[in-house]
Amino acid sequence: MTITDPNAPAVTPGGQLAADTARRHGMQSDCPDGVAWCVGEPGNHAGDDDHRHESREYNLTGAYLQDPGHHGIAAFQIAAWGDASNPTLVFQGTGLWPDLTLKQGRELQADAVTWLVGVTATIRRYAIALEPSTTPFTETETEQESHAAFSVALAALDVALEKSPDPARMLAAMRAVLDLAADEYAQAERPS
Repeated sequence: MTITDPNAPAVTPGGQLAADTARRHGMQSDCPDGVAWCVGEPGNHAGDDDHRHESREYNLTGAYLQDPGHHGIAAFQIAAWGDASNPTLVFQGTGLWPDLTLKQGRELQADAVTWLVGVTATIRRYAIALEPSTTPFTETETEQESHAAFSVALAALDVALEKSPDPARMLAAMRAVLDLAADEYAQAERPS
């Protein structure tokens, strides 16, 4: 089942995406130029020659990095030089910071979900290997990955509820999606 957000703004010419997003969602910006997605870092707005807009940077920053001076890995953000009319998705994965197309950004998103499910399943397998008497391996690899995907979905729901300005509405939307998925599954399982 593919789920798309019908309220997601379309990419529009002339750099209107940020303005459209801000208008639709009542977003406030700290950017002195009013760019909705820009965090307004003062050093990036100091002069015309070095004027850069950057969104919040998301990255992995846990103690597992074992490098106290490191700012994280797999960083991802929106960035634009100058007037923000041509923003790019910027991703640091291998030490480089390539600009990504929207299609590549969505591919990264899909890969990240699959990766997170794999990490979750592997951590569970590792925990079982450390204490086999507590939870023996009784599931197939497919079942383990299915349980890991469910755990990731629950973690995503927790984050969605934490970030939502209206948790009750978020839960109602989740219930509706689950009902649709159940209906689709039931129809697929019926003999023809």
